[in-house]
Amino acid sequence: MDLLTGTLNKNTFKKYVVRNLKKKKNRQALIIIDINKFKAINDTYGHLAGDRVIKEMAHRLTKVLRGKDLVSRWGGDEFVVYVDDLESQCDIEKIIKRIHREVAHPFQTDEALIQVDISTGYACYPDDGTHYQELYKKADHKMYANKALSEETQYSNFYEI
Repeated sequence: MDLLTGTLNKNTFKKYVVRNLKKKKNRQALIIIDINKFKAINDTYGHLAGDRVIKEMAHRLTKVLRGKDLVSRWGGDEFVVYVDDLESQCDIEKIIKRIHREVAHPFQTDEALIQVDISTGYACYPDDGTHYQELYKKADHKMYANKALSEETQYSNFYEI
C-alpha cells in the first residue's frame, strides 16, 4: 500500500495486472493520470497542501471507478488505473471522461480551494499490446502527448478560488 493514499503500491499493482493479462481475458486497459503543474501547487501552498491534493485525487479516482478496478499511486503526482472487463473502446473513454469530470471540481485544502488539471493516457489489451510493458509504454506516451497539448492551450492549470 502507498502510505499517503492507501492505494496499491507499484509492485503489488504490477503483479496483479501481469497475472490478469496472462489469463487472456476480455478487453483490459491501463490509464495513466498525471496532475499538471503539481510542483506549482507545492510551491504556492506548501507540501501539506500538495499531499492533501494527492490524497483527495486517490479518493476521487476510487470513487468513480468500478469496485473491481485498481488504482495505484505510481509516485509523486502520477496514478495508474487498471480497468478489467471492458466491452469496447467506448467504455474506456467513458471512464476517462468520468475521471476528468470528477477532478474538475476544486480540491479543498486548509490553505485554499485549488483547481487541478490532469493529463491522461490509456492503452487497451489486446489492441495496444498484450504485455504489461507494452501497455504501460503506450499509455505513458499518450499521457505525455496529451500533457503537451494541455500545456500549449492553457496558460494556467490551477487557480485559487
